[in-house]
Amino acid sequence: MSVFYVVLKNIVVLIFLLLFIFHPVSAVPSFVNSGAGCKISSSAYFIIKENCKNSNSGTFTNNGNIKITGNIDNSATWSSGNNSNIKFNGTVSQQISTTSTLIFYNTEIDNGAGVSLTSGDIQVNGVLTFTNGGITTSSNKVIIENNNTFAIIGHDVTKYINGILKRKVAATGSYDFPIGTFSYYELANVNLVSGSTVTYLTATFTTDNTGTDISGLGITVFGTPVTDRLNYGWWSITPASGTATNYDVTLTSRGQTNGGASATQHCILKGTGSSESWQSLGTHDNSTQSGTGSNPVIAKRTALSGFSDFCIARSTSAPLPIELLSFTASCNSPITQSLNSPSVQSILLEWSTASETNNNYFSIERSTDAQNWETIADVDGAGNSNQSLYYFYTDYDISNEGLHYYCLINIDYDGTKKYNNIIVANCKNNDFGVISIYPNPVTNGQLYYQICSSENTDVESSITDVLGRILFQNKFSIDKGINQLTIDLSHLSNSLYFFKVATTNGLYKDCKQIIIDK
Repeated sequence: MSVFYVVLKNIVVLIFLLLFIFHPVSAVPSFVNSGAGCKISSSAYFIIKENCKNSNSGTFTNNGNIKITGNIDNSATWSSGNNSNIKFNGTVSQQISTTSTLIFYNTEIDNGAGVSLTSGDIQVNGVLTFTNGGITTSSNKVIIENNNTFAIIGHDVTKYINGILKRKVAATGSYDFPIGTFSYYELANVNLVSGSTVTYLTATFTTDNTGTDISGLGITVFGTPVTDRLNYGWWSITPASGTATNYDVTLTSRGQTNGGASATQHCILKGTGSSESWQSLGTHDNSTQSGTGSNPVIAKRTALSGFSDFCIARSTSAPLPIELLSFTASCNSPITQSLNSPSVQSILLEWSTASETNNNYFSIERSTDAQNWETIADVDGAGNSNQSLYYFYTDYDISNEGLHYYCLINIDYDGTKKYNNIIVANCKNNDFGVISIYPNPVTNGQLYYQICSSENTDVESSITDVLGRILFQNKFSIDKGINQLTIDLSHLSNSLYFFKVATTNGLYKDCKQIIIDK
């Protein structure tokens, strides 16, 4: 085997530094720098066909381009200039051993057998590119000193870091952590949204198929019990310093054998890697989950603060269907077309959701004794939604005064039913409501309405859009009897709105649907 040597020799008291400037193209079998100073110029290409060794207080500086097919053994000083390049393009596994952090700039992995860090860390100041093969770090780590989000590119299921990855990050940005194990690629992404003082994040993946039953923790998402952690392992993401008060995390699990049958069974939990410590923190959205069974499962959690361990968990059978924010019942009366006609009692049902997944429709059931139930209405759901939505239904078929019980059921496209809490309305001796509203549609910007009340009381009126956002709000007093009132809606655009009135004590409410068509 041919070896190219650069050796520093002592002659009396003088030390002669042999400085090699390689330019423009040099190729050697193996390269050994034993105590000399060696520099690759910015326009040079240095091809090392086998191994490279830098030792005995030598200095090796790469300002140009290196291609190496063998190993690197460094026990001296190694540096890399800005915009320099090194490419690992062997055909068998290449090993890096260094007594201090080995600093590269642009670094390309183009070896299907991969690169292994047998001792010491490597630091990439430019861009790490995966073309073919990955990096195995063992207990060492890859450090990305460039805080641009694109500082790691080309990673996929066969090209990633099997081990520890430390990334420098900015205050905001979406950062991939392409980590995994010898067998599986376990990608994590951290999107720093705001409020971050973190400078570095270190990510690892721990394989563990024990303690996957977490049903004893009592964790629920949207009211659905979360019972099992996916059984391949979990992620650890830790900062070197600083804090983050608003970030999102997206995880991709491969290698599990206990994934749910539906993507919406999955969610991210935050904890310390122990089966006793997982919690449902931040915001979950069913529409951001994908994958089932032993296929890759992707889950996302937003609005998180602080870093720790993360896992993907699942419910046993029922998907996580909707996030119901509220469900209320209020008494209305009387609804008349003529002030002399008999009053008819009614009950206003209102509910809102934060998100919906595969939600076909809502079914409303009613009872007067909380035992015998009848279905009184079906209301279309949104299917899939990740924004707040408002719904209402007015029950005019009130057979008697007193207690009326209601249950809201959401039905998925596959027929699965989810029963929500039962609510009750007590409408005995109630006499409050909007008895007329005109014109509707509103064509000239003015809405006229009449409120009937059995007593002098304080009232609040509001106009909301279909998302439940309040666009107009007003508080005033009304007298016993019929009250004629007006609202100026000229500032609102053409659309569907909801007009609500309620007593300020919250006992009585009414809601009407209006259309503005100017």
